[in-house]
Amino acid sequence: MIRAHRALSAGASRHLSGGSFQTFNTAETYIKNYAFEYDFGPPWGNCSVTMTCVLGHLTSAVFPDNFKKWEYPPPDRLFDAPVHTVVSEGKKKIAKNIEDQAKFAQALFIWTDCDREGEHIGGEIREAAKRGNVRIEIKRARFSNIERAHILQASRRLVALDDKQVDAVSARIELDLRIGYAFTRFLTINLRTLGGAMSDLTLSYGSCQFPTLGFVVDRYFRVKNFVPETFWSIKVMHQREGINVDFHWARNRLFDRAAVIIFYERCLQAKRAKVTNVEEKPTIAESLYNKGFISYPRTETDRFDKGMDLRTLKIYELVTRRFLACCSEDARGVATEVGILYGEESFKAHGVVVLQRNYLDVYPYENWTALMDANGIGTDATMAEHIEKIQERQYARTVERGGGAGQGATEEDDEPGYSAASVRGRGGRGGRGGRGRGGRGRGAGGGRTGVKVFIPTSLGVALIEGFDRMHFETSLGKPFLRKEMELQMKAICDGRTTRQVVLHESLGKYRLVYDQSQQELNVLKAACRQYVFGQGGA
Repeated sequence: MIRAHRALSAGASRHLSGGSFQTFNTAETYIKNYAFEYDFGPPWGNCSVTMTCVLGHLTSAVFPDNFKKWEYPPPDRLFDAPVHTVVSEGKKKIAKNIEDQAKFAQALFIWTDCDREGEHIGGEIREAAKRGNVRIEIKRARFSNIERAHILQASRRLVALDDKQVDAVSARIELDLRIGYAFTRFLTINLRTLGGAMSDLTLSYGSCQFPTLGFVVDRYFRVKNFVPETFWSIKVMHQREGINVDFHWARNRLFDRAAVIIFYERCLQAKRAKVTNVEEKPTIAESLYNKGFISYPRTETDRFDKGMDLRTLKIYELVTRRFLACCSEDARGVATEVGILYGEESFKAHGVVVLQRNYLDVYPYENWTALMDANGIGTDATMAEHIEKIQERQYARTVERGGGAGQGATEEDDEPGYSAASVRGRGGRGGRGGRGRGGRGRGAGGGRTGVKVFIPTSLGVALIEGFDRMHFETSLGKPFLRKEMELQMKAICDGRTTRQVVLHESLGKYRLVYDQSQQELNVLKAACRQYVFGQGGA
């Protein structure tokens, strides 16, 4: 039996063996083999078991040696170059342990995480085992936690590996390899010729990291180019039994004061508001999904954020409260929405009454409103990883945000070329907004808040602006290609398409963008000259 994590393999062994197992070292320092007896029930019965583990993926996708040079063959050849799957250099001892254990086994039971990545790791384990014993029978356990009763139950309900999920991840790995290497070499080879600060840079491309950088650049320009405009709105307030209720105008806000005054006077003429609808919906808060600290399926999250208070008592309290919350009933309440007609103008008010707090009583780190606002949305740890990656690549950085009404960046003007950025079209007027009735808009405040914000570096702006100025139907700085790829991964899992079809279609789209980027290379270089070298507008 094989688990994905070394700590969990010991825990599962303890559950299955009743605490009676032997521990053996392997050639890999951090990997142990645990031996014990266990009755799996029919058809397996009582078995002599060896439980071991892996440390993430065992294999990597690689190009042949003749593609190791950056300049030749040209980067576009990587879209159709041969790709081989090999055991990763640091995982050979782990794979050999599986191979050796399989020689003496009749069956292999896989206990990797029950998600796409876990299924693919299970496929890698299967291949390693078959190198030692081609006739070995392979099953996998389905589980959602490592509580003893759940582990025992899962051990008696073994199923086959889902090869559709294995194929989906395999397609994603190959696409990331081909696309990442092709565009990384394309960018690096062509932009190093600009010399200066770019002569020694390696400009890495990732199909997730670039859209992440695109979000940072887009937000930067929206803030920097924001022009506040005064607006007017009408708000209806009602007080009953000491409770104030605000009704929000259906028109939200207008930038024409005279028009708003006319609507306001019509409301006054009506004298009374008429309730047009009252809608009540029983609601159940989503089950607790703690943001990034301790969560399934991301069981590899075994580190805490550097900014978190790591005092032992606080961590103990967090873990304990989370456990109690998971054992508690969901919070329950009633959401009410009231619509009124005041003259000819419509207004709405929304409120929530908590009927049973349940787990919220023991877990104070969330409130009902936050859960309602984030309904169905968990922490995107992957986005945090992408942010870290673009910082490592010097495409973005963090600065301390200024205080006051101005929520814009405070130090970005240190970067070469940013003066030109502030007068160009992206973000334009930034959307109307600011503070109504003559209030200050963005950029009006001073001082520091202690809050860190992400801003793009000159290089990050140059790359995103360069691709955006090419005016492709699909820009590399936008998430659409990656989103489409993810949808195709799901289609493979659902059996609606195949790995080969997805590879062919996705590579065709990225290759088209690559060819167009080659044709418009001067546009990208011009953006680099403008932002990195400060040589004027495009």
